[in-house]
Amino acid sequence: MTKHLLAGIVILGTLGFACSSSDTSAGAANPSTPPPTLDRLIEEGDIVWLDDPALYVLNKTRGLSIVGLGNPSSPVLIGRVAITGTPVELYFHHGYILALHSGLTSTSSTTSSRLSIVDVRRPEAPALLGYIGLYGTVTSSRLVGDVLYVASDSGGTIASVNVADPGSPRLMDRLSLPLGSYGSHVLATETVFYVASESYQGTGMGECASSYKDSDGCTTIFAVDISSPVGALRLGASYAMAGLLKDRWGLDAFDGVLRVLVARDGWWTTTGTISAILRTFRSSSADQLDPLASLSLKTEAVEKVMAVRFDGPRAYVVTFRQTDPLFTIDLSNPANPRVAGHLQTPGWLDFIIPRGNRLLGIGREQDTQLGGWRLQASLYDVTTLGAPTLAARISFADRYSTLPDQSDNLGKVVRVMDDLDVVLVPYNGTSVGYSTTGAGGQVEILSFAGDILSTQGRIASTQTIVRAVPLPPVYFAAVTESAVGVIQISPEPAVVGVVDLNQAVLSAVTTDGGSRD
Repeated sequence: MTKHLLAGIVILGTLGFACSSSDTSAGAANPSTPPPTLDRLIEEGDIVWLDDPALYVLNKTRGLSIVGLGNPSSPVLIGRVAITGTPVELYFHHGYILALHSGLTSTSSTTSSRLSIVDVRRPEAPALLGYIGLYGTVTSSRLVGDVLYVASDSGGTIASVNVADPGSPRLMDRLSLPLGSYGSHVLATETVFYVASESYQGTGMGECASSYKDSDGCTTIFAVDISSPVGALRLGASYAMAGLLKDRWGLDAFDGVLRVLVARDGWWTTTGTISAILRTFRSSSADQLDPLASLSLKTEAVEKVMAVRFDGPRAYVVTFRQTDPLFTIDLSNPANPRVAGHLQTPGWLDFIIPRGNRLLGIGREQDTQLGGWRLQASLYDVTTLGAPTLAARISFADRYSTLPDQSDNLGKVVRVMDDLDVVLVPYNGTSVGYSTTGAGGQVEILSFAGDILSTQGRIASTQTIVRAVPLPPVYFAAVTESAVGVIQISPEPAVVGVVDLNQAVLSAVTTDGGSRD
């Protein structure tokens, strides 16, 4: 592989991956508490899935690509399966890939999505076994135990597919919901599948029949009973409230309590002082949505909710108008939630990552020299919930750069590598305005330790980057629509291998399942 030195940037291969280092200082945050052991494992799909040493990549033009990563310096395309449609999510389950696609033409106008089943017990010889037609346009899903629950906005359908034997999946049940026209978000526990349906039209239920205003929108929570381990569905309780969720992070369940934060920004009107309302509900089963309390977040003028994150007995909310207030909320008594602290900083956050008594945040900050709003990473100290402080902040990218996916998926985009105390942030340039980055992408490699946050380096590509997948102990994979690049993080960032997803599949493959050194 040839290396070309150009203006301090090392470019490797023919697919446009490059690496540039920046000055480093330190960085840190405390590790998060590991999740409890579940009787039914709850999993969320993505467009990529790592089953080491195989990386499965789902995209619209190439279907399913399988990349062997046993040797980081020589990633190999070992398999490809043609799957049509717009990718939604995929899962690796008991040696099979479960791939969800939407946007398909069908003899039935209602079955415009599919669940495709691919046998990858031998990744170098994948086999498409068939598919199950699904109603409407699939938007999200969760795999709980051996049942895949699929939500479709179009038609308001929840479907359950039993994949205990993934080679012979069974469509078990289907439930129709009166979903709103604006969208929906989902949350799953072991026994309840919550759907938050949003609309700008009144539903005649609860607050959406009385204090509802068009500019506030309306959110209805539906609780679906999924306690059956084989996939039976039953509609339980529901509750309608004025306001809209910012994204799926505004819906959370903890210790038998459902927590919901809705924005009341009213399209940034200048009247009123309530920007958001946090509500708690006792919900030990799908039949229970009993209101416990509500907490209004008041600001001097109505502000737009930019980011929400729950973390056990705590919640964090960021609003924005001219500055960026961070609210810290004490939820230790769900019947009496209270605002514990408040901090004003410039810019705003789009995504929050709780790390014990530290918060990592990714958002925007105004650049007075370049103009516009650049991406930034922030580190907050929330050891004392009532007195949060900004420990460090770094700006990066140009003013037109964007994160590669919608806010509901930012937990799949921004990834933390705990062993290295590293955060991976993919972002992409655009051709809007006077941007000089074109349509290429980069991954910012951030390190954190204590109260210090630093840029360890960045990887650049001529193509947009959709994901950065951690490959412990010291690598990650940068995934574009047509390539996968393997990047070494330690001792310093460097591209070590690139595989073109357009090339022919290697016919004779010996997979290397050894660990990466």
